[in-house]
Amino acid sequence: MSALLEVDGLSVTFRGEQTVHAVSDVSLSLAEGEILALVGESGCGKSVIAHAVARLLPPSAVVSGSIRFQGRDLLSLPEREMVGVRGNRIGIILQNPSLALNPLHTVGRQVAEPLRVHRGEEKGRALQGAARALSGLGFADPERTMALYPSMCSGGMNQRFVTAASTILDPPFLIADEPTKGLDRERVGEIAEGLERLARERGAALLLITHDLRVAGSVADRVAVCYAGEIVEAGPAGSVLSAPRHPYARGLIGSTPEGGFVPIPGSSPSPISPPPGCRFHPRCPHRTERCALEHPVPVRVGDRDVRCLL
Repeated sequence: MSALLEVDGLSVTFRGEQTVHAVSDVSLSLAEGEILALVGESGCGKSVIAHAVARLLPPSAVVSGSIRFQGRDLLSLPEREMVGVRGNRIGIILQNPSLALNPLHTVGRQVAEPLRVHRGEEKGRALQGAARALSGLGFADPERTMALYPSMCSGGMNQRFVTAASTILDPPFLIADEPTKGLDRERVGEIAEGLERLARERGAALLLITHDLRVAGSVADRVAVCYAGEIVEAGPAGSVLSAPRHPYARGLIGSTPEGGFVPIPGSSPSPISPPPGCRFHPRCPHRTERCALEHPVPVRVGDRDVRCLL
């Protein structure tokens, strides 16, 4: 499979009264039709990576490195061109549908809007397209659903509306930022299954940002584990989640109910002043003196890349 997205040496800092090192030297690739899940604790930088790819970071962000999508350097594109890329080529499913949806407009109008804005379709045809999109996401009566307002619907329904609007143009690349956050387990399963089905049926690549390892394991082809702004382990989902090699990845999986509910000692380091050496070494049960002095680079270990001196 050819590479659809190639991220090389991506770093993101936020300038203010203090400098926040949100992402450091992240490299990843995504093939056509592939599903990659970025997992990790809250605040580890996984959503910043996704927002950097989509060029949705605030003006205070300083971005370096390279982000190439379908051979184009996204970081060098003028914003007016990037708007078109976001709409037609990259679909973005945000984690908070209450912010993504306008409470004053009907669901049908909002799902149909990309067809009107990006393809210039007249209102009737755009609404027909919205009905088809909602039907494909499991709504048995899309015409009735389109007349609803977001406040009349559940969180799970609103998340599916956002998904419909983000995928209605059939983009080859989807970014889903914590699409199951705040939902009950049954809704989580529905959203995850729906996203995977959409991606597989359309042959679209999916970058899934999630803290839910069960979701990552159920839908992703590959998993990348983030810690303190870095990717510390990446490889096939089954291998990484069943036999992790990095101490943080082991601890993350061990802290889940399936892993025994054993929390990782300590807390994540401050992105304002990350520790020297390995960023995980203050919490690592296997640390050596070298770990506090030398910053590891990713090395190939079997079928995955691991950022660990050991």
